[in-house]
Amino acid sequence: MTPEEFEALMPKMRRVTMGTIEVLRRIMVEGETRKTVADATGLTPQRIAGMIQQFRAAQNDIPPGWVEVKEWFPPELAARVRAMAAEAKAEAAKK
Repeated sequence: MTPEEFEALMPKMRRVTMGTIEVLRRIMVEGETRKTVADATGLTPQRIAGMIQQFRAAQNDIPPGWVEVKEWFPPELAARVRAMAAEAKAEAAKK
């Protein structure tokens, strides 16, 4: 990710500290590994994973508070779940 792309996403990031932004910049822009950043900052890998998840949610316009679910479904049920997700995103975008 370029520095410009990173900066363009910052308005979508809600309630983040400068420290979080710096951690994300090091990983997403500068290409440092999570482990390197965790070792340098003293943050746990789980905390860094949470920061990245929050960043990815902003990147994909996911409303705050939504939860990612990863499960296996039969094709017909997966199609219904995807349709429900699309409908919920469209409703959230109207607000």
